Amino acid sequence: MQTRYRWDKSQHDCAGFVRYVFAEALAEHPESFRERYPAVRALARPAEPGELRTVRIFWLQNNTTLPGLLTKFRFMSRDLAWEELKTGDILYFESAELKIRHIMLVVRPGKELFLVYHTGDERDKVLVRTPEDLIRHEQPHWHPNKSNPAFRGYYRPEFLD
Repeated sequence: MQTRYRWDKSQHDCAGFVRYVFAEALAEHPESFRERYPAVRALARPAEPGELRTVRIFWLQNNTTLPGLLTKFRFMSRDLAWEELKTGDILYFESAELKIRHIMLVVRPGKELFLVYHTGDERDKVLVRTPEDLIRHEQPHWHPNKSNPAFRGYYRPEFLD
């Protein structure tokens, strides 16, 4: 069994959370993991031996900062319908004026869509929100629309398509 990637306390922020989730998802899990979490079997076809290892090696290289992490994604658009997003996509926000740089991970279990992210502050929490929560957010710089200059767009991991 291989050594597991660890989410170091010093990396508890939005980018660290995304790095950790992908590192875990791309790890080769033993059969005991599949037995413990049978729903995982239904998510996708099993990977061929070594298939995930190649993607995981690519994923873990040069992604220790948010700008480095973004190089693993391709920009899709600043204006997409929620239906076009897949699990693994991210929303990216950045504003020098507001001193923010933040990403949120898309998780789509079926038809529902959730945005999952780490607060990156003293709360040290992982939060789950719906698109409607974000659209109604009291601070407009968190609204995911093209008229918001802090919203930089939707991105997809290079290896997803």
